[in-house]
Parts: sequence; C-alpha cells; structure tokens
Amino acid sequence: MKPHVHSILRCAAAGALLALAALNLWHSNRLAERLKPRDADDVVVLERRLIGVRNTLLGIPYKGYELGYMPGSVLNGKPASERDAARFVQTRYAMIPWNVLDNSMAPPFTIVDAGAETVAPPIPGGFITIYDSGDGMMLLQRVHSQ
Repeated sequence: MKPHVHSILRCAAAGALLALAALNLWHSNRLAERLKPRDADDVVVLERRLIGVRNTLLGIPYKGYELGYMPGSVLNGKPASERDAARFVQTRYAMIPWNVLDNSMAPPFTIVDAGAETVAPPIPGGFITIYDSGDGMMLLQRVHSQ
C-alpha cells in the first residue's frame, strides 16, 4: 500500500473515532437531562428525614437489631396505601443495618412516618416520643410499666 493511502486511512479512522466519541457524549448528555435532580429523589429525601432517627438510635446506643415501622395513616385508623408500602421499603433500605418490621410496634423502638398525614397520629399508649423531626418523622420508644 502506498504511504499516502495509509495516512489517509489513518486520518479517516481517527475522524470516525472522534465522530463516535462526540455522538456518545451527546447521547449521554441527552439521557442525563431526563434525570431528576438528586434532591428530588424519594429515597434521598427519606434518607435525609431519617438522619435524626439514626443519630438518636446511635446516641442511646441501641444494641438491638429490630425496629418497628408504622405509617401515620395506619395510626390514624386508615388502611395502608401502596405509597405507605413503598415508603416502608425505602425506610428499610435507608435504615440498614437495622431490621425494620412493617406495621409493627413490637420492638423497643418504632419509626412513625406521618409526613403525608394532615392530622398528626396519636401516640399509642406505652410509648413516648424520643425524636420528632417536625415534618412527621418520629421515633417512639416503648416504656416499661413499673
């Protein structure tokens, strides 16, 4: 092959690689434009709401591994919704390494998520609030009767 043909092919290959790289960058940017901002992601928002619960448990320190979880709607006497079920799964993920039990107040500590409720749920007898985020996230502790 003649030297000038070889250099033309090398230039054409380099140009094709540059064009494909530019196309990939453009496509990647188009996909990224459709993503929600991190602060709008439900799991990120819930993780931030649960920081106070986590810090309270670490400050006690709670040596157990189980936590209860109750949606505020259930404490207000309504049935749990699909949204409540999704929030439970997200809470369970965000509270690793603790094992969060759905619709349970049996463990010594229970997380109450009443953020979507217009009426604050009643605190069940035998429990005290040891953390309240002010936006509906609470941590209740079972009190021992004397």
